[in-house]
Amino acid sequence: QTLIALGLCVPLRGNKLAAAAATWISNPFTYVPIYLFNLQIGQWLLGLDQPLMPQELDYRNWAAWGQEMIISLLLGCTVMGLITAVICYFLGLWFVRRIRHQRGDQLVLWP
Repeated sequence: QTLIALGLCVPLRGNKLAAAAATWISNPFTYVPIYLFNLQIGQWLLGLDQPLMPQELDYRNWAAWGQEMIISLLLGCTVMGLITAVICYFLGLWFVRRIRHQRGDQLVLWP
């Protein structure tokens, strides 16, 4: 996250220190619910309806279970992240336009 934030700061002329610090701030109380929700979304998109743990304690079962969990979690996080990003982009754009209109500024989307 930090590398992506720093990489985006260069073309967007953002504050690198603030971007790096913002990626380090997380709320540990929301990790579990967010990851479980994203895991459920990923499993739903993949059509997987299985228990959270394998029934037999075999290495192959655990490896397959881990791979399915990682793929489901990454897919769920990606989909939810994209949906949230699009919604936040348009809300942010609307908000900036509204503020600039109230102040009487010209609308400039890119410096």
